[in-house]
Amino acid sequence: MRPSPLLFLVGLAALVACGLLWLGHGESRPLPGPTPGPLGPSTGPEQAAEPQSPLLAPDQQEADAGPQRAEIPADLSAAEQIPPRDTVGDLSLTLRVRDDRGMPVELILLHAYHTPAPLEDGTQPVTSHLARSVGEASGIFEVTGFCEGEWRVILSAPAFGWRRGRGREMITVLLPHDPGFLDVVLARPATVRGQVLDADGKPLAGVRVLANLNESEQSDEYGVFEFSSLASGSVTLRASLGPARAETELNLLPGAELRDVIIRFPAAGRIDGWVFTAQNEAAAGIDVVLLSGRDKLASTRTNEFGEFIFEPVLPGEYLVGAIFMDLSEDSGPDFWERLHTQKVAVQAGETTEVTMQIVKPESPVRIFGTVTMAGEPVAHGHLYAISEGGPALEKARYAVLDENGSYSMELVSPGPVVFYQKTSSPPVSVADVPPVAEYRHDITIPTGSITALVKGGKPPVVVLLHAVENLPVDWERRSSSIRTTDTQATFTQVMPGRFALTARDDTGRVASPHEVVLGADQEQTVTLEFTATASVSGTLVDPEGRPVPEATVAALAEHAVPAGSTRTDAQGRFTLGDLAPGKTTILASKGQQCCTHACRLEEGSAADVELVMVEGGSVLVQVVDSAGRAQGANVRLLDAAQREYVPLSTSDSYSSSAKNLAEVQLSRSSFDALPPGRYTIRARTLVAGNVAEGSVLIEAGERKIKTLIAD
Repeated sequence: MRPSPLLFLVGLAALVACGLLWLGHGESRPLPGPTPGPLGPSTGPEQAAEPQSPLLAPDQQEADAGPQRAEIPADLSAAEQIPPRDTVGDLSLTLRVRDDRGMPVELILLHAYHTPAPLEDGTQPVTSHLARSVGEASGIFEVTGFCEGEWRVILSAPAFGWRRGRGREMITVLLPHDPGFLDVVLARPATVRGQVLDADGKPLAGVRVLANLNESEQSDEYGVFEFSSLASGSVTLRASLGPARAETELNLLPGAELRDVIIRFPAAGRIDGWVFTAQNEAAAGIDVVLLSGRDKLASTRTNEFGEFIFEPVLPGEYLVGAIFMDLSEDSGPDFWERLHTQKVAVQAGETTEVTMQIVKPESPVRIFGTVTMAGEPVAHGHLYAISEGGPALEKARYAVLDENGSYSMELVSPGPVVFYQKTSSPPVSVADVPPVAEYRHDITIPTGSITALVKGGKPPVVVLLHAVENLPVDWERRSSSIRTTDTQATFTQVMPGRFALTARDDTGRVASPHEVVLGADQEQTVTLEFTATASVSGTLVDPEGRPVPEATVAALAEHAVPAGSTRTDAQGRFTLGDLAPGKTTILASKGQQCCTHACRLEEGSAADVELVMVEGGSVLVQVVDSAGRAQGANVRLLDAAQREYVPLSTSDSYSSSAKNLAEVQLSRSSFDALPPGRYTIRARTLVAGNVAEGSVLIEAGERKIKTLIAD
């Protein structure tokens, strides 16, 4: 059975790679009068049900579940009867585990991971995994079986529930550890109960409610939903009803119980549409999607009359896309013509009609060849091809590389094509495919190497290679690191581009970032010298001077290199330590509130700042050619000082603000939570390498649309 063509298009195009765009507004208020059965007493965090399975690390949750114990015994002494998993040494670690109230946590599950340093031949040993279930009324646990080195330790409490993020904490510890306790605090989960209502205040049943995009519940016949155990901190509850979206933001304290949360859908409209062929005949069985920016809100298929309906749809502007798939030809499930789109404006309480005409695909081309890197075939990977131009960037085909690096795929039609080894990496090749039946295109992936010479550090030293301008390291990650006890570290098979290197030694000292530009087949060497670190502390306040708790604060060194991040406490205080001297940018963000602060840090200094949050704005960047056709492009955003700006609200981290548009279906890139001011936008198209530049004035609370023409 072939997969749905719509799912294939949306999946490979990474239409939802950057998260869902949720429309509408949420609110929190007491529930309305006596609705039957809503919002009664429920079990609190201290009365959590007996867990059924232990919490695993994210990369172990499915594949590693089998060898674990089926359940954790309630009797503390019985924990010793559970055989430990793996012992790789004779070192021990003493932990003192308490909850946020300072009370001992009597039973914990520990998972620890250790990745040894690469061998002399460059091979990477297998990561060691150690697991223990230990019980002690005092909350003090001595765990043995470790070897020397850096361990990533994940602790979780059965009493707090076993799902992801609940009563869980991850720490990094270097063994052997100094004598004494290693204190760990596990925050109690919170309980949230609420109701989903329509614009008239009527309960909505069967609505899916998501908490931070990784846990979901469904509203009952009274519109009531409940999350019995959520991780504390900032939580966004998002509800979806067909294409309509609504949300509300909560700040959950450990152990909190909220029972009056309301998610209300605004008044909505409806879209009625018809799809016809080039002969003006009703096009039945055509896949149709409703898009908002880069996000798919809903999908459907036309009936025998070529009709489709989207309902309910919140007021706003949307893009409707119709996709033709010829199932009569044996060419695979992703044999597409171009995506036909049309803009639609929806108003509350009204029906918007739209008529679309599509054309059957013609002139397919079989393209084939080999993929090599450093003279060797790239075996058993994937090769993706995206057709460039038209109203959208269309995912054309993908092929599995055989042991010789050979590939073969059928393109829908001739024209410019961009090739990728992974959808999250930049293109490895481009080709202008002629109108022929078969076309050979061999791909050679260029690489180079970078060696960092380390001076003044105390081993072991971790050297970080950070990609600038959204170029990749190790194909899909923006950074890679090497832990070394020597005076140098070499990164091999690195794709050409601009990079920044830094390092951190065992004492916490860091080396200032060093920029390097790498070309194909080049070998670059840089020197990293360690200095005394600096720190920045301060308070984050809103425009009225009130502290802003649970906000993200991050530091960027030169070249937008991540230097650390933290969260503000209840008084809005924060501290960022172990920072490299030099130019540093401090960013803060919470929701659409944001701020940025640039400073220069001296060796050993301890700066103190007050950051004032402001309401941010946003900009949607579209890249087209002179004929108005969408162009895939790499887009960068720079502030007035020509520093690359990183909007923390969109990623809750400090990765680059550059957006590779090959990762999304439409040639658009959205930057949100930007402090007001003037910004420079730079775009470089993927196929021709044409460059376009423009500027935009960001104003508080406003959303701008900027179109760049790249020829």
